[in-house]
Amino acid sequence: MIITIGRQLGSGGLQIGQLVAKELGYDFYDKQLITEAARDSGMREDFFSNVDEKANKKLSALGFLGLRGSFSGDSFINTNSLSANNLFLLQSQTMERLALSSENGAVFIGRCAHYVLRNHKNLFRVFITADTEFRVNQVMNRNNCTEQEAKNLMEKVDRQRAEYNDFYANGGWGVASNYDISINSAKFGIEGTAKLLVDIIRNNLG
Repeated sequence: MIITIGRQLGSGGLQIGQLVAKELGYDFYDKQLITEAARDSGMREDFFSNVDEKANKKLSALGFLGLRGSFSGDSFINTNSLSANNLFLLQSQTMERLALSSENGAVFIGRCAHYVLRNHKNLFRVFITADTEFRVNQVMNRNNCTEQEAKNLMEKVDRQRAEYNDFYANGGWGVASNYDISINSAKFGIEGTAKLLVDIIRNNLG
């Protein structure tokens, strides 16, 4: 079973994913995916971190398959052959490898995983949303910021995630029809939402 979790900022999607993975004994990938992609490609992690879940429409793909054999450290920067699109394709390739090689199952957070892994036969696509007040409180507590700063950050990050999905996954970020289930974590709490997902997976999806 491969579980992908899309999430609004402050909805607790990351924590929920961690709890689900721990309870089921699944591998878990959030920032870890960046580390794996850097290792696979032989490139620095900050190349991937700088474009993480951000669309860059000014950079076009440069023939991914043709460039794959020439990847070697910092040569990308010098030859202008590095693009956000190529990094996305490299990251997607790593995601597919991890999904296929996982022995117990895996949970992937964000990064268009629901789209990248759409052909996986045992895929369960989740989107976590929450009421604004719940999200604001989560962001304020985590970032030690004011209410307005939390709202501004929520707006900015959610916009970036939506644009990222629009650019790489043909849109539909948070749209129910693009997922198998969408849950308001404010109704159940972080732990309650994780338990609900685990119960669904165990009782209905085997």
